[in-house]
Amino acid sequence: MAVADEGNYSTDITLDETDERLPLLLSLLEERGITWLERRRDRFTDEELEAAHLLVV
Repeated sequence: MAVADEGNYSTDITLDETDERLPLLLSLLEERGITWLERRRDRFTDEELEAAHLLVV
């Protein structure tokens, strides 16, 4: 969903780091002079969580 506020647009996009579309998206943003905020979150499978004695996040 995009939100317009006096010419500013905001949207959330969630892509995996290995998504082949990611470089294209970043390239298009850069071409158009659009700044972005990137957040990375580690995701763990149930098996990984069960095997971890201590998981520091």
